[in-house]
Amino acid sequence: MIRIPRTKNNKLNRQIRRARKTRAQKGGRHQLRIRKTNMHLYAEIMDAQTGNTMLSLSTAHASIASQVKKGAARVEAAITLGSAVAKLAQDKGVKSVSFDRSGYLYHGVVKAFADAVRAGNIEF
Repeated sequence: MIRIPRTKNNKLNRQIRRARKTRAQKGGRHQLRIRKTNMHLYAEIMDAQTGNTMLSLSTAHASIASQVKKGAARVEAAITLGSAVAKLAQDKGVKSVSFDRSGYLYHGVVKAFADAVRAGNIEF
C-alpha cells in the first residue's frame, strides 16, 4: 500500500471542507465564495438550496477591468469587485450571504472585498 504524505495543502483542504459543511448546515443563506490568483480575484454567489451559481464576477471581466486602472493595486480592484458584486446581488434579490473566504486569511484583498460588499448593504 502506498502511503500519501500529509502536506500543508491536504490539511488546508480538510479545513475548507469542514468549514463549508458546517456553514451549509446552518442553512438558508446564499454563499459568497472568493478565490484569488496572482493577478485576479474571482467571486461567486451560490444558491443555498440548489447549489447553483447565481452570479459570478471577476477582476478579469470586462466591466470590472475597465473600471480598474492598469497597474492599480489589488486592493483597489477588490473594492471595485466587491461593490459590483453587491449591486448585482441586490438586483437578484439577495440580502444576506455566508462569506466563504476559501481558507485565505481575512486580511488585505479579502478584507477589502468583504468591506466593499458590506458597504453595498449585503449582510454577512
